[in-house]
Amino acid sequence: FRSRIRVLYGESPWGDTPICFESPANAPVPRGHVIAARVTSENPDEGFKPSSGTVQELNFRSSKNVWGYFSVAAAGGLHEFVIISV
Repeated sequence: FRSRIRVLYGESPWGDTPICFESPANAPVPRGHVIAARVTSENPDEGFKPSSGTVQELNFRSSKNVWGYFSVAAAGGLHEFVIISV
């Protein structure tokens, strides 16, 4: 995660020089938009506690300007702590 922050601020991901987050000169320039979605499963009979489940189908169509990635096991199994990001 540290390396991603360094790249965002125009620094080498492997460097160790300090980054001044207060300086407007170091502020990252926006280059697009992001939509993040989280799919969760909850059991209403258990007070909406997180529960396990299986993804039956998930459709996403990428284009040259839109892409996504998903953290779902090949068998479709999910656990209480999985995050699916788009």
